[in-house]
Amino acid sequence: MVLIRGATDGWVPYGFMLPEHGLPSLSLHIAGLLLALLSAGALTWAASRVRLGLGGPREAPKALDHPKTHPSIPRP
Repeated sequence: MVLIRGATDGWVPYGFMLPEHGLPSLSLHIAGLLLALLSAGALTWAASRVRLGLGGPREAPKALDHPKTHPSIPRP
């Protein structure tokens, strides 16, 4: 819709969408924005997987609700 309006009256909300710059310019800007978004997502994902080592080693959670290990559950 924005590109149609830009072609008819020459106004678009973003400079990279100006019709006189052409489709190659628009395509490069879209590709750059997509690359920046994917890079930010990948960095966020990678940062969520990094352990900083604060507080010492982590122990695995114990299975307290298992009948063989939980003292309040009667064994058959």
